[in-house]
Amino acid sequence: MAEKYSPPDAAKAGRGSRLSPPADGGSAAAGPLPAGAPSPGPRNWPREARLLKRKEFEKVYSAGRRYSSPYFTAFLLPTGAFVSRIGLTVPRALGKAARRNRIKRRMREAVRLHLPEAAPGWDIVVNPRRSVLDAEFTRLVEEVVRLFASLRGPRTALK
Repeated sequence: MAEKYSPPDAAKAGRGSRLSPPADGGSAAAGPLPAGAPSPGPRNWPREARLLKRKEFEKVYSAGRRYSSPYFTAFLLPTGAFVSRIGLTVPRALGKAARRNRIKRRMREAVRLHLPEAAPGWDIVVNPRRSVLDAEFTRLVEEVVRLFASLRGPRTALK
């Protein structure tokens, strides 16, 4: 008769297993934040803070203002709503699916970390440039923060 499988001792104790949280309460993958690192924003990107429909994107493209950065172009449309909504578009010209998905992941994380800093009442479509792939993540985050800071100023400043 074959012996039953028994997991390693660490998994039995609930420490070190991929399915159980670490004993100190932190994140198993991330660990503690280094000094000077931005504090993590909300854990997710709420549905009410996203642009989801093609019609919404087209409205921002056609009636919105343009904001340029070395890493992306953003289209901004004031709405007067209580929350800002943000959408990402990555054109096929930036590469094959794997490359476009990496660009989207980097942009999504940069926006998610600073989503609470976005002034309410805007619809924003972010269209990344090819330079996002090679940019340091901290530089990308700085540009997103700059975009959100420009939304807090007078609305006439974004012409």
